[in-house]
Amino acid sequence: TDTERCENVKMGAPGRDGRDGQPGSSGAPGANGASGANGLQGPAGPSGRDGRDGSPAAPGTPGEKGLKGDIGEKGMTGPKGDMGSSGVVYIRWGKTTCPNGADRVYYGRAAGSQWTAKGGTSDHLCLPETPQYKNYYSSVVYLPELYGVEYALDGGQTSLLRHLHQTQMPCVLCSVSTRSKMIMIPARYECPSDWNREYSGYLMSGAEEGDRTGRKTICVDEAAEAVPGSGANTNPAVVFFMRAVCNGLPCPPYEANKLLTCAVCTQ
Repeated sequence: TDTERCENVKMGAPGRDGRDGQPGSSGAPGANGASGANGLQGPAGPSGRDGRDGSPAAPGTPGEKGLKGDIGEKGMTGPKGDMGSSGVVYIRWGKTTCPNGADRVYYGRAAGSQWTAKGGTSDHLCLPETPQYKNYYSSVVYLPELYGVEYALDGGQTSLLRHLHQTQMPCVLCSVSTRSKMIMIPARYECPSDWNREYSGYLMSGAEEGDRTGRKTICVDEAAEAVPGSGANTNPAVVFFMRAVCNGLPCPPYEANKLLTCAVCTQ
């Protein structure tokens, strides 16, 4: 039988692979794979350029004027301003130099009407050392005349400034550009705390005698000097120390026969 024949047939060796056969057709696409994990953040990119090349927008329409606001509270007082540049001037009687901080405008001699004259000036003037004249003269006898001022510091007055007796008084006009006010304080040799003392001394004026014209009072420096070479006792315009009288003035604090002091102060 066939079955018997097949059993009697021996099996041959295996055949070669089918590599030389034609490729088969492509299979269907596979399903999408699962999403991967997030990656690390990358470095920052470079800065972008500015917007300078942009065109400006057109101005908007002005709004309506608002209502006037309430008056605000008064502000604090500002700091004190610098001193003005007007300055002050004063005469330093009995000296030819000015104190520190003051400039000398000119110096010269004290002058006034003769001490026995009933007319003339009541002022004491500081005449410059070198006068200037124009070409005019007068010999009229009743014209007012000026004389040099002589110290009269003799007798029982005091030993103060006795060395100046019968000498002529010098004077100097001083200017202080950093201050704007000046006062002469009688009966005080110190200035108020917020004022600067230019100099101090003693009150002097003409003598109380007869019906002669009164002379204005001046503050003569306590370290007064004489005009060099003077001292001939010519009785021109003469000044004496002044004193208080306990008649209408309270004593104390005023004292009879005590010489009155003075101070010239600026601020």
